[in-house]
Amino acid sequence: MGDSFFKQVSDFPLMLKAALAFSKELPKIKKPSAIYISGLGGSAIGGDLVKNYLRDKIAIPITVVRDYLLPSSIKKEDLLICVSYSGNTEEALSVFKSALEKGINIAIITSGGEIHRRALKEQIPTVVVPAGLAPRSALPYLLISLLKVLEKAEVLPLQDRAILEASKFLSARKKIYDTKAKRLAKKLIGKIPIIFSSVGTTEACGYRLKCQFNENSKATAHLCVFPELDHNEIVNLARLESAASLFLLILKDEEDHERIKKRIKITKELIGKSIKESAEIRSEGEGRLCRMLSLVYFGDLVTYHLALAKKVDPREVYVIEKLKEALK
Repeated sequence: MGDSFFKQVSDFPLMLKAALAFSKELPKIKKPSAIYISGLGGSAIGGDLVKNYLRDKIAIPITVVRDYLLPSSIKKEDLLICVSYSGNTEEALSVFKSALEKGINIAIITSGGEIHRRALKEQIPTVVVPAGLAPRSALPYLLISLLKVLEKAEVLPLQDRAILEASKFLSARKKIYDTKAKRLAKKLIGKIPIIFSSVGTTEACGYRLKCQFNENSKATAHLCVFPELDHNEIVNLARLESAASLFLLILKDEEDHERIKKRIKITKELIGKSIKESAEIRSEGEGRLCRMLSLVYFGDLVTYHLALAKKVDPREVYVIEKLKEALK
Protein backbone atom coordinates (compact mmCIF):
# COMPACT_ATOMS: atom_id res chain seq x y z
CA MET A 1 0.00 0.00 0.00
CA GLY A 2 1.30 3.42 -0.94
CA ASP A 3 4.56 2.31 -2.66
CA SER A 4 4.03 4.49 -5.75
CA PHE A 5 2.91 7.34 -3.53
CA PHE A 6 6.07 6.94 -1.42
CA LYS A 7 8.08 7.64 -4.58
CA GLN A 8 6.13 10.88 -5.02
CA VAL A 9 6.95 11.84 -1.43
CA SER A 10 10.57 10.72 -1.35
CA ASP A 11 11.43 12.20 -4.76
CA PHE A 12 10.76 15.71 -3.43
CA PRO A 13 14.46 16.78 -3.73
CA LEU A 14 14.76 15.50 -7.32
CA MET A 15 11.53 17.24 -8.29
CA LEU A 16 12.95 20.58 -7.13
CA LYS A 17 15.75 20.26 -9.67
CA ALA A 18 13.51 18.90 -12.42
CA ALA A 19 11.12 21.84 -12.01
CA LEU A 20 13.72 24.27 -13.35
CA ALA A 21 13.11 22.98 -16.88
CA PHE A 22 9.37 23.68 -17.03
CA SER A 23 9.57 27.48 -17.25
CA LYS A 24 12.26 27.82 -19.92
CA GLU A 25 9.77 28.97 -22.58
CA LEU A 26 8.06 31.44 -20.23
CA PRO A 27 8.13 34.96 -21.72
CA LYS A 28 8.96 38.12 -19.82
CA ILE A 29 6.15 39.44 -17.65
CA LYS A 30 5.50 43.09 -16.86
CA LYS A 31 6.82 43.98 -13.40
CA PRO A 32 3.80 44.29 -11.06
CA SER A 33 2.96 46.63 -8.20
CA ALA A 34 1.49 43.73 -6.20
CA ILE A 35 1.30 39.96 -6.52
CA TYR A 36 -1.80 37.80 -6.00
CA ILE A 37 -1.50 34.01 -5.99
CA SER A 38 -4.79 32.17 -6.48
CA GLY A 39 -5.17 28.52 -5.54
CA LEU A 40 -6.61 25.99 -3.11
CA GLY A 41 -5.23 23.02 -1.21
CA GLY A 42 -1.99 21.60 -2.58
CA SER A 43 -2.00 24.26 -5.29
CA ALA A 44 -2.06 27.12 -2.76
CA ILE A 45 0.58 26.09 -0.25
CA GLY A 46 3.36 27.08 -2.66
CA GLY A 47 2.05 30.64 -2.44
CA ASP A 48 2.27 30.56 1.36
CA LEU A 49 5.85 29.29 1.19
CA VAL A 50 6.85 31.92 -1.39
CA LYS A 51 5.32 34.64 0.78
CA ASN A 52 7.33 33.44 3.81
CA TYR A 53 10.50 33.03 1.74
CA LEU A 54 10.34 36.53 0.27
CA ARG A 55 9.01 38.28 3.38
CA ASP A 56 11.94 40.73 3.59
CA LYS A 57 13.50 40.18 0.16
CA ILE A 58 11.03 42.22 -1.92
CA ALA A 59 8.98 45.35 -1.28
CA ILE A 60 6.06 44.16 -3.44
CA PRO A 61 3.19 42.75 -1.34
CA ILE A 62 2.08 39.13 -1.89
CA THR A 63 -1.48 37.98 -1.21
CA VAL A 64 -2.59 34.33 -1.36
CA VAL A 65 -6.20 34.06 -2.55
CA ARG A 66 -8.25 31.04 -1.44
CA ASP A 67 -11.61 32.21 -2.70
CA TYR A 68 -14.07 32.31 -5.60
CA LEU A 69 -13.84 36.09 -5.70
CA LEU A 70 -11.13 38.26 -7.17
CA PRO A 71 -9.95 40.64 -4.42
CA SER A 72 -11.34 44.15 -4.87
CA SER A 73 -7.88 45.55 -4.16
CA ILE A 74 -6.30 44.09 -7.31
CA LYS A 75 -5.37 46.55 -10.05
CA LYS A 76 -4.44 46.20 -13.72
CA GLU A 77 -0.79 46.89 -12.93
CA ASP A 78 -0.72 43.95 -10.50
CA LEU A 79 0.02 40.29 -11.32
CA LEU A 80 -2.38 37.43 -10.67
CA ILE A 81 -0.75 33.99 -10.70
CA CYS A 82 -3.41 31.28 -10.95
CA VAL A 83 -2.13 27.94 -9.64
CA SER A 84 -4.32 24.92 -10.29
CA TYR A 85 -2.52 21.59 -10.57
CA SER A 86 -5.51 19.85 -12.15
CA GLY A 87 -6.51 22.93 -14.12
CA ASN A 88 -10.09 22.42 -13.00
CA THR A 89 -10.19 23.89 -9.48
CA GLU A 90 -13.50 25.76 -9.50
CA GLU A 91 -12.42 28.53 -7.12
CA ALA A 92 -9.24 29.28 -9.11
CA LEU A 93 -11.24 29.19 -12.36
CA SER A 94 -13.71 31.68 -10.92
CA VAL A 95 -10.92 34.10 -9.98
CA PHE A 96 -9.24 33.54 -13.36
CA LYS A 97 -12.42 34.36 -15.32
CA SER A 98 -13.03 37.53 -13.29
CA ALA A 99 -9.43 38.63 -13.88
CA LEU A 100 -9.80 38.08 -17.63
CA GLU A 101 -12.94 40.23 -17.70
CA LYS A 102 -11.16 43.04 -15.85
CA GLY A 103 -8.00 42.95 -17.95
CA ILE A 104 -5.70 41.93 -15.09
CA ASN A 105 -2.17 40.76 -15.90
CA ILE A 106 -2.23 36.95 -15.45
CA ALA A 107 0.20 34.01 -15.38
CA ILE A 108 -0.84 30.35 -15.06
CA ILE A 109 0.76 27.30 -13.43
CA THR A 110 -1.00 24.00 -14.16
CA SER A 111 -0.70 20.47 -15.54
CA GLY A 112 -3.63 20.90 -17.94
CA GLY A 113 -7.42 21.05 -17.67
CA GLU A 114 -9.79 23.92 -18.43
CA ILE A 115 -7.49 26.67 -17.18
CA HIS A 116 -4.76 25.51 -19.56
CA ARG A 117 -7.18 25.48 -22.50
CA ARG A 118 -8.31 29.02 -21.67
CA ALA A 119 -4.71 30.18 -21.19
CA LEU A 120 -3.76 28.88 -24.65
CA LYS A 121 -6.76 30.61 -26.20
CA GLU A 122 -5.99 33.92 -24.48
CA GLN A 123 -2.20 33.58 -24.99
CA ILE A 124 -1.49 33.91 -21.27
CA PRO A 125 2.03 33.08 -19.98
CA THR A 126 1.81 29.52 -18.64
CA VAL A 127 4.08 27.02 -16.90
CA VAL A 128 2.92 23.46 -17.63
CA VAL A 129 4.09 20.87 -15.08
CA PRO A 130 3.82 17.06 -15.34
CA ALA A 131 0.38 15.58 -14.63
CA GLY A 132 -0.46 12.37 -12.77
CA LEU A 133 0.52 13.30 -9.22
CA ALA A 134 -1.56 14.02 -6.15
CA PRO A 135 -1.72 17.85 -6.13
CA ARG A 136 0.00 18.00 -2.72
CA SER A 137 2.86 15.88 -4.08
CA ALA A 138 3.35 18.33 -6.94
CA LEU A 139 4.46 21.05 -4.51
CA PRO A 140 8.11 21.11 -5.71
CA TYR A 141 6.92 21.70 -9.29
CA LEU A 142 4.40 24.37 -8.29
CA LEU A 143 6.68 26.18 -5.83
CA ILE A 144 9.66 26.40 -8.17
CA SER A 145 7.39 27.46 -11.02
CA LEU A 146 6.09 30.30 -8.84
CA LEU A 147 9.63 31.49 -8.23
CA LYS A 148 10.39 31.34 -11.96
CA VAL A 149 7.27 33.39 -12.78
CA LEU A 150 8.44 36.03 -10.29
CA GLU A 151 11.89 36.01 -11.90
CA LYS A 152 10.30 36.63 -15.31
CA ALA A 153 8.33 39.49 -13.75
CA GLU A 154 11.62 41.00 -12.51
CA VAL A 155 10.44 40.73 -8.92
CA LEU A 156 13.46 38.74 -7.74
CA PRO A 157 16.84 37.64 -9.13
CA LEU A 158 17.63 34.19 -10.47
CA GLN A 159 16.97 31.53 -7.83
CA ASP A 160 18.58 28.53 -9.57
CA ARG A 161 21.56 28.31 -7.22
CA ALA A 162 19.40 28.24 -4.08
CA ILE A 163 17.09 25.67 -5.68
CA LEU A 164 19.91 23.38 -6.77
CA GLU A 165 21.62 23.63 -3.39
CA ALA A 166 18.36 22.70 -1.64
CA SER A 167 17.86 19.77 -4.01
CA LYS A 168 21.39 18.50 -3.37
CA PHE A 169 21.18 18.94 0.41
CA LEU A 170 17.81 17.20 0.77
CA SER A 171 18.86 14.36 -1.56
CA ALA A 172 21.83 13.70 0.72
CA ARG A 173 19.55 13.71 3.80
CA LYS A 174 16.91 11.42 2.28
CA LYS A 175 17.73 8.23 4.19
CA ILE A 176 18.38 10.06 7.46
CA TYR A 177 15.08 11.93 7.21
CA ASP A 178 13.19 8.75 6.35
CA THR A 179 14.58 6.91 9.38
CA LYS A 180 13.82 9.81 11.72
CA ALA A 181 10.36 10.23 10.20
CA LYS A 182 9.48 6.58 10.85
CA ARG A 183 10.63 6.95 14.46
CA LEU A 184 8.52 10.06 15.04
CA ALA A 185 5.51 8.58 13.24
CA LYS A 186 5.44 5.67 15.71
CA LYS A 187 5.20 8.13 18.59
CA LEU A 188 2.28 9.87 16.89
CA ILE A 189 0.03 6.81 16.58
CA GLY A 190 -3.23 7.58 18.35
CA LYS A 191 -2.16 11.20 18.99
CA ILE A 192 -3.47 14.58 17.87
CA PRO A 193 -0.51 16.72 16.77
CA ILE A 194 -0.43 20.28 18.09
CA ILE A 195 1.98 22.14 15.80
CA PHE A 196 3.84 25.19 17.09
CA SER A 197 5.19 27.44 14.34
CA SER A 198 6.35 31.06 14.16
CA VAL A 199 5.09 33.96 12.10
CA GLY A 200 7.22 34.70 9.04
CA THR A 201 9.65 31.81 9.43
CA THR A 202 7.93 28.45 9.96
CA GLU A 203 4.26 29.44 9.68
CA ALA A 204 3.76 28.18 6.09
CA CYS A 205 5.74 25.01 6.87
CA GLY A 206 3.49 24.42 9.86
CA TYR A 207 0.36 24.83 7.74
CA ARG A 208 1.75 22.39 5.17
CA LEU A 209 2.43 19.87 7.95
CA LYS A 210 -1.09 20.28 9.37
CA CYS A 211 -2.64 19.68 5.93
CA GLN A 212 -0.41 16.65 5.28
CA PHE A 213 -1.57 15.11 8.56
CA ASN A 214 -5.14 15.67 7.34
CA GLU A 215 -4.68 14.23 3.84
CA ASN A 216 -1.85 11.71 4.12
CA SER A 217 -2.38 10.43 7.66
CA LYS A 218 -6.16 10.94 7.89
CA ALA A 219 -5.44 12.61 11.22
CA THR A 220 -6.73 15.68 13.01
CA ALA A 221 -3.97 18.23 13.66
CA HIS A 222 -4.00 21.76 15.06
CA LEU A 223 -1.69 24.62 14.08
CA CYS A 224 -0.70 27.35 16.54
CA VAL A 225 1.42 30.32 15.44
CA PHE A 226 3.72 32.40 17.66
CA PRO A 227 3.36 35.07 18.92
CA GLU A 228 -0.43 35.04 18.40
CA LEU A 229 -0.93 31.73 20.22
CA ASP A 230 0.38 33.31 23.43
CA HIS A 231 -2.56 35.73 23.32
CA ASN A 232 -5.32 33.09 23.22
CA GLU A 233 -4.61 29.39 22.63
CA ILE A 234 -2.14 29.13 25.52
CA VAL A 235 -5.03 29.59 27.98
CA ASN A 236 -6.80 26.45 26.80
CA LEU A 237 -3.63 24.42 26.30
CA ALA A 238 -2.50 25.11 29.88
CA ARG A 239 -5.84 24.05 31.39
CA LEU A 240 -6.53 20.81 29.54
CA GLU A 241 -7.35 18.01 31.96
CA SER A 242 -7.43 15.10 29.49
CA ALA A 243 -4.60 15.84 27.07
CA ALA A 244 -3.03 12.38 26.92
CA SER A 245 -3.92 12.17 23.23
CA LEU A 246 -2.06 15.40 22.35
CA PHE A 247 1.50 15.52 21.04
CA LEU A 248 3.36 18.82 20.67
CA LEU A 249 5.48 19.34 17.53
CA ILE A 250 7.64 22.47 17.68
CA LEU A 251 9.04 23.79 14.39
CA LYS A 252 12.19 25.87 14.79
CA ASP A 253 14.34 27.97 12.48
CA GLU A 254 17.51 29.99 13.06
CA GLU A 255 15.72 33.16 11.90
CA ASP A 256 13.00 32.93 14.54
CA HIS A 257 12.80 36.26 16.40
CA GLU A 258 14.73 36.22 19.70
CA ARG A 259 11.55 37.03 21.63
CA ILE A 260 9.75 34.15 19.91
CA LYS A 261 12.57 31.78 20.88
CA LYS A 262 12.00 32.83 24.47
CA ARG A 263 8.24 32.49 24.07
CA ILE A 264 8.58 28.92 22.75
CA LYS A 265 10.64 27.89 25.79
CA ILE A 266 8.34 29.51 28.35
CA THR A 267 5.12 28.40 26.64
CA LYS A 268 6.27 24.80 26.51
CA GLU A 269 6.99 24.93 30.26
CA LEU A 270 3.61 26.52 31.06
CA ILE A 271 1.61 23.89 29.17
CA GLY A 272 3.88 21.03 30.23
CA LYS A 273 1.40 19.65 32.77
CA SER A 274 -1.24 19.35 30.05
CA ILE A 275 0.82 18.18 27.08
CA LYS A 276 3.61 15.92 28.25
CA GLU A 277 4.87 14.51 24.94
CA SER A 278 6.72 16.68 22.45
CA ALA A 279 9.35 16.78 19.72
CA GLU A 280 11.31 19.60 18.11
CA ILE A 281 11.76 19.72 14.35
CA ARG A 282 14.59 22.07 13.39
CA SER A 283 15.14 23.37 9.88
CA GLU A 284 18.44 22.44 8.26
CA GLY A 285 20.68 23.55 5.41
CA GLU A 286 22.29 26.68 4.04
CA GLY A 287 19.96 29.50 3.08
CA ARG A 288 16.33 30.25 3.87
CA LEU A 289 14.84 28.31 0.96
CA CYS A 290 16.70 25.11 1.85
CA ARG A 291 15.76 25.39 5.52
CA MET A 292 12.08 25.88 4.72
CA LEU A 293 12.08 22.94 2.32
CA SER A 294 13.83 20.74 4.89
CA LEU A 295 10.84 21.21 7.22
CA VAL A 296 8.38 20.51 4.41
CA TYR A 297 10.21 17.38 3.22
CA PHE A 298 10.64 15.90 6.68
CA GLY A 299 7.01 16.64 7.53
CA ASP A 300 5.81 14.96 4.35
CA LEU A 301 7.76 11.83 5.27
CA VAL A 302 6.40 11.80 8.83
CA THR A 303 2.80 12.01 7.65
CA TYR A 304 3.36 9.30 5.04
CA HIS A 305 4.80 6.90 7.61
CA LEU A 306 2.06 7.71 10.10
CA ALA A 307 -0.48 6.66 7.46
CA LEU A 308 1.26 3.32 7.03
CA ALA A 309 1.51 2.84 10.80
CA LYS A 310 -2.26 3.43 11.03
CA LYS A 311 -2.83 1.08 8.06
CA VAL A 312 -4.51 3.75 5.96
CA ASP A 313 -3.76 4.63 2.33
CA PRO A 314 -1.75 7.88 2.30
CA ARG A 315 -2.85 8.78 -1.24
CA GLU A 316 -6.61 8.18 -0.91
CA VAL A 317 -8.78 11.29 -0.48
CA TYR A 318 -12.08 9.83 -1.71
CA VAL A 319 -14.22 12.19 0.38
CA ILE A 320 -12.80 15.19 -1.53
CA GLU A 321 -13.67 13.50 -4.83
CA LYS A 322 -17.12 12.66 -3.47
CA LEU A 323 -17.60 16.32 -2.52
CA LYS A 324 -16.57 17.50 -5.99
CA GLU A 325 -19.09 15.11 -7.58
CA ALA A 326 -21.85 16.36 -5.29
CA LEU A 327 -21.05 19.98 -6.19
CA LYS A 328 -21.46 19.42 -9.94
